Amino acid sequence: MDMDRIEEATRSLDPTDPESMRTILSGDLFTPQLTEDQEVTLRRLETLLALVEGLGGRRLRTAPATCLPHPR
Repeated sequence: MDMDRIEEATRSLDPTDPESMRTILSGDLFTPQLTEDQEVTLRRLETLLALVEGLGGRRLRTAPATCLPHPR
């Protein structure tokens, strides 16, 4: 979270105006922002997961052929 943005938003908050509080809370103020390193790591994890999923699918398709007898 960007603490500077939160601090600035609380400074501009009018305690007598409930709408200003609603506006601050309905925005993306408390949404975490990914760093560049986190985005790179996320892409690598997504790629790894796709590879594992593909390998698992291939194993599931080929395993019965190696374990079950073929009709003659």
